[in-house]
Amino acid sequence: MGDIVTPGAISKGAIHQKVDALVNERNGEHFAKRAAFLDGLRRAATSEAYLTLLHDQAGSSNDEVNYLRLKFYPNPNAWRADGRLIYSLMRAGLIKALEECGSTLPLDSYWLVAPGIKKAETIVCKSANQVTRIFVTPPIPMGQGPRRTHDANMWVVAAQAKASEKKGFASRDAIVQSVQGKVVTWRRREFGNAGGG
Repeated sequence: MGDIVTPGAISKGAIHQKVDALVNERNGEHFAKRAAFLDGLRRAATSEAYLTLLHDQAGSSNDEVNYLRLKFYPNPNAWRADGRLIYSLMRAGLIKALEECGSTLPLDSYWLVAPGIKKAETIVCKSANQVTRIFVTPPIPMGQGPRRTHDANMWVVAAQAKASEKKGFASRDAIVQSVQGKVVTWRRREFGNAGGG
């Protein structure tokens, strides 16, 4: 984990990776651990109870759990919001997403840091193939932490912002894969291997 969160960044994130892996784990035709996690989540009335659930069921490390404890759930949190409210809406969104998944659809979760927004929210989108959960937050103030170095299976195609954005140019959380005219294709990066190539 780290404290570098670039405005406009989308990330699978270490916690989302572990929650999705847990609730999508299959035993034949059935999701083996989803019901137990959802039951625990419904009973996790506080962020501390949720952090324990992440550690015990999803296998989140102490560092990952402490990152959430220090950045997301204190009052005020890293973007000066009420951490208790942030936990409540994240929890309600995750419960809703898992309810929409039911016993047939996989869950795919992301964290989007949206510049210009003042409040966090959870967006749940359901298709015939999966349920997508997007946790949207204001930016967290930039720090001097490590760069994300593991390629993720996520790309952003955007207008070129400056001439230095050429193939191989890297920011703290992405690398330029190609430039066509004024259009840049960035490959997102994560702190851990998020299924990247």
